[in-house]
Amino acid sequence: MFKLDVLERFHKDVKRDFHPAVTTKINKSEMDLLLILHEKPNQPFKFYGHHIHLEKSSLSYIVDLLVLKELVIKVEDVDDKRKKTLELTSKGLKIVQELVSQYDDYYKKRISIYSEEELLKLKEAVSVIKVLSKKMRDFIDSDENKIHFKDHKQGH
Repeated sequence: MFKLDVLERFHKDVKRDFHPAVTTKINKSEMDLLLILHEKPNQPFKFYGHHIHLEKSSLSYIVDLLVLKELVIKVEDVDDKRKKTLELTSKGLKIVQELVSQYDDYYKKRISIYSEEELLKLKEAVSVIKVLSKKMRDFIDSDENKIHFKDHKQGH
């Protein structure tokens, strides 16, 4: 069995002491949502909840906080009023730019402990993991796989 939790641990260790100083006070979940929203705009709420590991009710709470702080707005789909996505406001974009700038500086200091050779190995390992992760997501998302598991649950 692979110890994949080492990846999550590494990520947490890198981010452990990152406490940005931004013009509007935000918590970690708000920060995570702002960053993924900036990186991947125009996605459904479910997408954002999945990426920052929040259930629907918790995500709704975070979204409401960000709306109150005027960092995001909810946008209805023109074709389907049931669907909504989020957009950064100009104030939200400014906060994201502050976060990214501060994190870049923080990250550079954090990884400065590694030699050039170690950084190259890390880059190669991340590349391999990205490819394998995409293959897993494609498999999980494939219609054939969904049918297989659905039939298995029904006892076929």
